[in-house]
Formats: sequence, C-alpha cells, structure tokens
Amino acid sequence: MPAVFIFHKQIHIAPALVEILSHCRSEKPQSCDPMTFTKVPDALRRCCDSHAHCGILSPSSFRIKIWLCHYIHVLIAARPSAIVSAVNTLPRPPISDVEFVPPHYFRRLEENEIRIGKRPLEMDLGCGDGSFLIDLAREHTERDFIGVERLLGRCKKVSKKIRRNGLENARILRLDSKYVVEWLLPPESVSRIHLLCPDPWPKFKHNRRRLVQQGFLEAVKAALEPGGEFLFMTDHGEYFDWAVERIEASGLFEILPWKEDSFFYPKTDFQIQWETEGKSMNRIRCRKP
Repeated sequence: MPAVFIFHKQIHIAPALVEILSHCRSEKPQSCDPMTFTKVPDALRRCCDSHAHCGILSPSSFRIKIWLCHYIHVLIAARPSAIVSAVNTLPRPPISDVEFVPPHYFRRLEENEIRIGKRPLEMDLGCGDGSFLIDLAREHTERDFIGVERLLGRCKKVSKKIRRNGLENARILRLDSKYVVEWLLPPESVSRIHLLCPDPWPKFKHNRRRLVQQGFLEAVKAALEPGGEFLFMTDHGEYFDWAVERIEASGLFEILPWKEDSFFYPKTDFQIQWETEGKSMNRIRCRKP
C-alpha cells in the first residue's frame, strides 16, 4: 500500500487524513480516476500545498500530489479504519526512553497522556540543539518540559543531552510544531509555550508559511491554561513586526513587559549565533487572560 507507507513515514500531513476521513463519513467517493478532484482528494491536495515547505513535498511535485490523491481515494473507499490503524504507529524504534511518543496521532491528547500529575508543563517549539530546553529543565526541576523538533538528527542529539544531564523533567517529541499545537495539545494543559527564532520566511510570497498566523494563535490560546504565557523571540525585525501586528489584532492575549533580565531565560543556539554577528533580539511576552 504505497500511500499508507508515505503517511506512515510522514506523519506531519495527518490533518489532511483526518479531514478526508471526516468527509468519508458523510459521502462516498465518486470516482477513483486520479485526475478527478472530488471533495475527498482535494483535502489532501490542499494539505500538500500548505506543507510543501516542511520538506514533505516539493511545491512543484504536482505528479506526486496526483498520485497521492488517487491512492488515498482508493484506500479510503475500501477500508478507512485500516488506514488509520496502519498510520497511527511510530515507523521506527523510539530514540530513547526520553522520547515522548503520543499514544495517538489522530486525535487530541488527554491531559493525563501528556502531563505528569499537576506539574506545570512547558513546550519548546523547534527546540534545535536543545540548549535552551536543557538549561530551563536544569533550572526548574519542579516543571516538566517537552521540546518539539521535526528533524530526527536533532532529536537524537537532544535526547543524548537530556540523558547525559540526568534530567527527568525533559522529553523530546519528533513532530511538526504547527501540528502539535493545532491538533495534539489538550485544552488548557500547558503553562508556557516558547517559540524562539523560527524560520522568518522573509520573501513576501512565502509569508503564508510563517508559523505565527491567526489559526496558530487561536490554537496556542486554547492549549494554554488560564494565566499561561506564549513567548516569541526573533532576530528578524520584519517578522517580529508581522507577529506583533497579528497578536495585537487577534485580541487573544494580554501583552506583558519583557526585559532581558526580567527572569531566568537561557539563550538558544541561534540567539548566541545572531548576537555574535551583532544582531539584536526582538521579544514579546503574551499571557492568556
């Protein structure tokens, strides 16, 4: 089953499958012709477009999109439950005992599946080499931390650092940050979400790929517990202005003052690199009312 294999390896496009399955409950696919874009495969095609920048599909790989739409269309018409069962597994052994493997990739997690008791939980989106995550976990042993990173090599390095430092309050999750926030995190389960030095996508035509968008901000607010905070930092001035404009326009958060020495906040690997090059960091601290 080639299409199942692709979903199996690329869990980041899971939202498309969820959308497709929801359509299949109410209407039967009309055709298995790969050139017929009915409502069902169209959901997948839209997701291929929106996730092309994540390295899942090239924006120009139209032939692959057609192929995927065709096979998913055929498979769902036959056995939709079997597809979900086949895809909802980790296609490799866990990196180590510090890797957080969601019990289910196609539903929102329960709070007790991601939190340990009532301990505060913080998420580091795009944790990179894990320096920020490790320093925070060492400083705040009373809190739990999960670093989210898409690249397997980085996840392995972070995992080794966690074990080397003997940290029992830090874990690593290999998934796309946007997917984790919008599709996996339980409501009001996280005390802080950190988004530090994300890809600014500086070209105007790529602005839609930026993580800070209305839908993402709404998902962040939903995941934060009352009084929880969203902390955003970037060296890219234009991206910072873009983000602040959207945060303020959303009306979802209260903006708090944030000076560099306001509280313990370690530097990320990217921040150290940018400051060495003479760049300054722009930061905004948002609180859920």
